[in-house]
Amino acid sequence: MKVSRRGLLATLGGAGLTLGLSAGGVVAAPAETVTLSDWVRIAPDGGVTLYTSVQEMGQGAWCVHARILAEELGLDWAKVRVEQAPPLPVYGIFSPGYATGGSASVREMYGKLRKVGAAARTMLVEAAAERWNAPADDCTVRGGRVVHVASGRSLGFGELAEAAATRPVPQDPTLKPRSDWSVIGRDLPRKDLPGKVDGSAVYATDVKLPGLLTATIRQAPQFGAKLKSVDPAPALAIPGVRKVLEMRGVSITVPGWNQPVDLPDAVIVVADGFWPAKKGLEALAPEWAEASDAPDTVGLLAQLKTAALTRAEVATPRRDYAPGEREALQKTLAAAADAALAAADRTIERDYTSPLLAHAPMEPLSAAARMTADGGVEAWGGFQNTSGLRRAAAAMVGVPIEKVDAHTLFSGGSFGRRYKNDFGLQAIWAARAAGAPVKLIWSREEDIRQDWYRPAGFQRLTAGLKGGRVSGFRVVGSNNNANYTRDMVSGPPHDLIQYEVPGMVMAGAFVASPVPGGPWRSVLHTGNAFAVECFLDELAHETGVDPLAFRRPLLAKSPRALRAMEHAVKAARWGRRLPKGQGLGLAVWSSFQSVCAQVVQVRVTNDQVRAEQVWCAFDCGTAVNPDGVRAQGESSIILALSSAATGEINLDAGRVVESNFHDYPHLILAQTPKITIDLLETREAAPGGAGEPMTPPLMPALANAIFAATGRRLRTLPLTKAGLTLV
Repeated sequence: MKVSRRGLLATLGGAGLTLGLSAGGVVAAPAETVTLSDWVRIAPDGGVTLYTSVQEMGQGAWCVHARILAEELGLDWAKVRVEQAPPLPVYGIFSPGYATGGSASVREMYGKLRKVGAAARTMLVEAAAERWNAPADDCTVRGGRVVHVASGRSLGFGELAEAAATRPVPQDPTLKPRSDWSVIGRDLPRKDLPGKVDGSAVYATDVKLPGLLTATIRQAPQFGAKLKSVDPAPALAIPGVRKVLEMRGVSITVPGWNQPVDLPDAVIVVADGFWPAKKGLEALAPEWAEASDAPDTVGLLAQLKTAALTRAEVATPRRDYAPGEREALQKTLAAAADAALAAADRTIERDYTSPLLAHAPMEPLSAAARMTADGGVEAWGGFQNTSGLRRAAAAMVGVPIEKVDAHTLFSGGSFGRRYKNDFGLQAIWAARAAGAPVKLIWSREEDIRQDWYRPAGFQRLTAGLKGGRVSGFRVVGSNNNANYTRDMVSGPPHDLIQYEVPGMVMAGAFVASPVPGGPWRSVLHTGNAFAVECFLDELAHETGVDPLAFRRPLLAKSPRALRAMEHAVKAARWGRRLPKGQGLGLAVWSSFQSVCAQVVQVRVTNDQVRAEQVWCAFDCGTAVNPDGVRAQGESSIILALSSAATGEINLDAGRVVESNFHDYPHLILAQTPKITIDLLETREAAPGGAGEPMTPPLMPALANAIFAATGRRLRTLPLTKAGLTLV
């Protein structure tokens, strides 16, 4: 994206020092033309503004970005103002995509923000040294000022900003040594919390526009069903209802995308407020043409098992292959696994299944939109994938992408759900059809029944045992999400499993289904971790070896994982005698460049399970905001425990059975265990993710603890499947 000098200055509102991040490094602005992907401005009044594409959904990323920048600048981090960058792909973490996901908010921006902060600091120091006619080495930065150490003279950043902007941008600036850090690694309050407490933070439901109407929606109750007809009269008879819109056959072909974006048929009621819209929708009785291939839960799981066992594709390293080369390698890998298993003294095989899971964020989906005077589109919402929304909206409306403006707002949770842009596209469609600005608000029931679910999964694990050790290992799985399957088969098993086992092979299959599947916190890692970590516990029991001792040799080549495991079991006092009906369970998992080990202690009485305590050892490299990382861990553990206890989306002829928190509950305070999170640092490692990696180990650790307490193995979740209740 080329930004002109005039356009950039107009956006910034004046001169000053502005630095951007390009693929080649740090670049200066304003200039005649400059490629920017994220930028920082030091204004003449000394104010520092950081523009970010990260969507703030409760994870605290804005606060962390401010701290990283402030550390290198030598500035009080609380004085860094963070603003949402314009919705241009060049600002994206995943260039050129403007999106938030993959636990990448810190791990992708950490090095970039340090570099741009160090470059700005260097330029400010050089500008001050030039003014004082002193060596730059005699100057330092303190609290937003450049100080000449010998004389005590100082100048504020604002006084130096314009002069600094004329200096060459250092492409390899010297970063502050860790020993001088004063912000990174400290527990400090978050910048976004006051607005969320006092109500000044703006969410989609807070948007106000001239002539804004409010709408709510009922989509086809059966996946794949089509709207036949609806009589609008009952809704229009309710005071405040303006229009009843029939959304049919919306299929959006987006240039460059492999498949169209299909929105379910739906009825949308537009009114003066949410209450009349809701009452109007309840008054309608739309008729639907049912789909012929509507699945139920049992049928979907049967399809998954058949696919895994008959057509799973062997995972191979990510690289380009000559014709036939990949197929030959797959045969070689499969043969090696077969040979390793055949040479074993005994072979053990187990099947595991994972259910569909809803995201169920505390804030239901909502977005506002209006058509602009020039024929374009403007939208507001907690968009996790703003680039995708703009491209799909441009194709749907038939305008250039430059005419689609999307404002990314805060959201009350996401867990991956807001990466899918159906709710934003529906708001745009409704505004266009209604001929007025529209704010679309989904009900909780719609949120549960029209999700992009964590895919259901089937895994068959086979291990060979020889001399009490694992001598072969095969994982064959399937799910109903193409992206999950792609990630499973587009790399060696060690990309997903940190254990070192001879002849290890992984294979996966995709099952096409009308049930939409999408990213769920930690993506495919939850299902894989549940199967692998439970299976390892079974193998340990079969060989008469303690689960901790059984894992140690398998982690010999994964020192970070081994260290995390040893720390967690020490904190939990692994090996101590527990009263009857109590047990400890262990699980270790690596994802998003981070490592997590968890131990769960349970007490089981008359099929009632009490999770008493969770010990978590977590290594994400460098924890910029330790308190924030712990909060992410507590959130991950609570979400995973909720899902393990009762989380399950059931299908009846293609219809979702669950509808709200009464039958898809979240964990309540009384059920929440004591959670201890110890942060381990690996300084030489690149920063890893924190929002997702503490989710996968909880489910298997819980299941393993229940076995230790009762002798009952769980190979599917939730606990209710086994007649167990979390209390």
